[in-house]
Amino acid sequence: PQSQFFGITQDREGYLWLGTKGGGIVRFDGNTFTPFFAQSNIAFVNKIEQAGNRIFIAHTFGYAYYDQSKRELIQPNHSINQKKAPVSIILPLPKDSILISTTKNVYIGTIDNPVRIDFNIQEDDYVPGCAYYWNGKIYLGNNYGVHVISYRNGRIGIEKIDQKQGLKTKAVRAFLDYNNELYIGTYGGGLYIYNGNTIRPFHHPLISEKEIVQVMYKGSRNDVWIGTNNCIIKHSANNN
Repeated sequence: PQSQFFGITQDREGYLWLGTKGGGIVRFDGNTFTPFFAQSNIAFVNKIEQAGNRIFIAHTFGYAYYDQSKRELIQPNHSINQKKAPVSIILPLPKDSILISTTKNVYIGTIDNPVRIDFNIQEDDYVPGCAYYWNGKIYLGNNYGVHVISYRNGRIGIEKIDQKQGLKTKAVRAFLDYNNELYIGTYGGGLYIYNGNTIRPFHHPLISEKEIVQVMYKGSRNDVWIGTNNCIIKHSANNN
């Protein structure tokens, strides 16, 4: 149904869900592609995630989620959707909470009513890159390094990982939990590993300190696939 895919996730039944640019979301059962909402305002998908029986969708005009049990698309009556703000990141969190990032703001809270939080970043300069939930905290990568967000009982705390901690570049584009450490892919600064306290560069002959690392995937054999602007490599902690 579409040749441009900007997101992929897998539900509890094993179906793959794909986010497309212009064709809505698509379910793949191993044989057949079934499109959903290709003619709606969620046709242009930026990100797609799964949690429980919901498929969460970040799209050009806001955010929505598809309730698989009810077979219903829900578009919350939130200011994000009212203003048709483009959503680039959507991250399901524990206890039916969610993180949403537009091109200007970040929101955290309940699925239907997330609240805007202040990063003290000039809105015109904010460029969201990626978000990840690791060890009870939210890691948000952007052009200013990594913001580490604690969210408990409605209270929000913010820390930062940047050049002071050893992250030589500010532009962060990917995260992956691997062997109880957080791998951090950057735009033009290579790959880093964070253990919760200290950060160190990842060394590999095919990944330079100026590499663009925008995608990582953990395989079933406890290895990790790392995609860069020049190649894709398979890394195993046993060979590190």
